[in-house]
Parts: sequence; structure tokens; C-alpha cells
Amino acid sequence: MASLSAFLNVSDLKQSLAFYQALGFAPTYVSQNRAGVDAYAGLDYDGAEVELGWIGSNSDPEYRAWVGTPLGAGVVLYLNVRDVDKVAAKAKTVGATIEYGPEDRSYGRVLGLNDPDGYVVTFIQEPRKAAPRRKAAKKAPAKKGKKAAKKGAKKAARKAPRRR
Repeated sequence: MASLSAFLNVSDLKQSLAFYQALGFAPTYVSQNRAGVDAYAGLDYDGAEVELGWIGSNSDPEYRAWVGTPLGAGVVLYLNVRDVDKVAAKAKTVGATIEYGPEDRSYGRVLGLNDPDGYVVTFIQEPRKAAPRRKAAKKAPAKKGKKAAKKGAKKAARKAPRRR
């Protein structure tokens, strides 16, 4: 089975970590750079992994050029969740910038918000699939044994009008 983990460059690891935790993400690790400063963190949301890194801690010029684009530019995360409205309530309590939702769309209920660095995080609650309806099984006529058949015939004969 394949899994995907997203890594986001953040301007303030502590702020971003607090933001994602407030939405219900569970931290899996926090690690330090060579200077001993917290620079990286991993988070989990029902199996979806998001990693945060304060890349400003890396002074390599080629690496700095690679991460030189504005934070959040063109990045959208999509997470399937069980309850979009629950996430929306948490987002409101932390003052997240909500772009849209929660609202129903053809593919499910969605909520789009921005994290502190402008990354768009979209939570999707897929529509529940209706359970397939079962057709009522036709009952096969019960097979009668020879004794039951004779008994049934005698009973029917007793009920039948007699001819005189």
C-alpha cells in the first residue's frame, strides 16, 4: 500500500506546530537542527502525515535557492476526514483563515483553510455510500415427506364435501 507525506517549509515551527495540533493533528516527532534549535516536526491525522521544517536553519546557497519561493505558493493539501464540521469548529477556535466551507459539493463535504504560512489545507468528508439493498429471498416450497404428504391428503379429504 502506498502512502504520502507532505513536507512544508514554515517560517515559525512553534506557531505552525500549535496550529496543526489545534486542528487535531498528533505530533509524531520534533527534532533539532545542528544548532540544537527545534527545526523539524512530524504530524499525523488519521494516517495522513504532514512534516514541518524551518528551512531557514539551512545556510547552503543551493538549498536556500530551492526553497526561495514564497511560503504556501501553489501548495494545496487534501485530507480525507471523517467529520469536516468537527475540523471547522476547531479551525474557528484557533482563528484559522477559512477560504470556503464547510459546504457540500458533488464529491463530498469540504472545508478549505490557510495555515499560518499560507498553505491551503482542504479537508474532505466523502459522501457515505448507501448500503446495497437486498432483495427478499423467495422461499422455496417445503418438501414434504411421504408421511406428511399422506397426512395432508387425508386432511384435505376430510374437509372436502362428501358426495351422496
